Amino acid sequence: MPYWNPPENEGPYHAVLSMRENIKNKVKMHAYPMLNWLGLVKIDIHWINDPQTAREVFLKNDAAYGHLDMKGWFDLNSEYRFRTKKDIFWETCSADETGMLRDIKRSDPAGTKIGKQCRKRVMEVLAKKSLEPVWVDAIEREIPKMIRRMKEEGKNGKVAFYPFDNVTMPAAMSVLLGVSFNIDCSTRESWIRKMIDYSCKALHTLTRLDGHKLFLVLIPRWMRNLIPLSFWPKWTGELQGFTTEIIEMIEEHNKNWQVGDESPSLIAPLETDRQKGLLKYWDIVHTLQAMILAGADTTATSTASCMRQLAMNPPVQEKLFNVLNAQDFRADSFADCHYLMAVIYESYRMCPMVWRSLFHVVTEDMKIEDYNFSKDDFLAYSHTGVCFSEIYFPEPLKFKPERFLDEQGEFKKNENLMPFFIGKRSCPGQILANLEVFHFMKNMIKEFRFEVSADAPIDTSFTEDGWHTLWSHGAHKEWNHHFLLPAENKILCIPRN
Repeated sequence: MPYWNPPENEGPYHAVLSMRENIKNKVKMHAYPMLNWLGLVKIDIHWINDPQTAREVFLKNDAAYGHLDMKGWFDLNSEYRFRTKKDIFWETCSADETGMLRDIKRSDPAGTKIGKQCRKRVMEVLAKKSLEPVWVDAIEREIPKMIRRMKEEGKNGKVAFYPFDNVTMPAAMSVLLGVSFNIDCSTRESWIRKMIDYSCKALHTLTRLDGHKLFLVLIPRWMRNLIPLSFWPKWTGELQGFTTEIIEMIEEHNKNWQVGDESPSLIAPLETDRQKGLLKYWDIVHTLQAMILAGADTTATSTASCMRQLAMNPPVQEKLFNVLNAQDFRADSFADCHYLMAVIYESYRMCPMVWRSLFHVVTEDMKIEDYNFSKDDFLAYSHTGVCFSEIYFPEPLKFKPERFLDEQGEFKKNENLMPFFIGKRSCPGQILANLEVFHFMKNMIKEFRFEVSADAPIDTSFTEDGWHTLWSHGAHKEWNHHFLLPAENKILCIPRN
């Protein structure tokens, strides 16, 4: 298998370069050194560069569904809680009860069944057509606050700023917490901000390739227990409050609910299964924690990225405004504005919310085409490399929503764009995420015009050189570089009235 040697202090940008180069040369898989910590922890990622191969692996093979890197994060947090005995519910805290993040493997049929059950319940709730009006209502309640914050942050269109921090992230977090716990978050702004702070720090520590963390994860638990907590990562203690907040919301929900009661929350079906003995208490805690970590940040980033793409592409922005204006901005469902859906999916392609698939750990020896893989090898899909490949998307450096429209002008997906990935580890909240971005953007384009600022220049040449200058070249260890970040995020948001 070809091996790619990146520069020192490499980050997502350099990993994507390796994807693009290997896809260009029609290399189906390549290895990439993602971590070498003091010679103690060495991890190579085996990138799958071909979408069809990825579908074969992740749709048909149960041996590629370990989650060691993410499960280990929950493992460390749970062990810290149990060993310090300082926070609520520490007595029952279990590092093995990771809910829908439990490994899918034949050697653990009981754990696999619980993991699948947790995931099934989350997807059932979020896919219920009867609950869609509830989600849309929660989204629409955020719009007045988003408009107010946009005007305040941007000084009524005079100052460029990044909409994520104080506009899209509070809105996305409020919707997600409301859905998860069946609460009205409109009067809980300080709590929302606290949960944002927790989740941003947690997501950074969860997804960052940190040798210190992975060393503790990879050694046997008995050996880890011999290491004083003062030598553990600081975040294992700092994030205990995040877990406590989730536990308290579960307990608050259950005070006024019992099995059989109707509830549009994520807790209700999970708690029902727990009382039937189908899963454990900490499976619920960790499933909800995973949803909060994965759901708010990605949705908020996608919405802010869509705004930036419209600022960079004025003709597309004008067309979208005119299409929506012609129907008085009435678009209750995706089918009511195919062009908006095409813009959103082209933004997913041009600004991937997550630049790679989740890492998948091989749970038993397996073979992919001509390549043999051993237990505990890491696999991932070259998502962003495919997004910027001429092979799969002609003129990939240009923003062309029309590539997601058929001859009748109706929205159509492209199977090679996998923003929520595929298989048993695909995003369970993708329906809610699409709803949020759709309704957020429908309302924001009505109220604001987005422009690139001379004070925060963004390359709009849409050339190969422009692509390289568009992205931050920062290392994985830098804050927020679990994402492929643009070098400049700030734009002008100018009120239309």
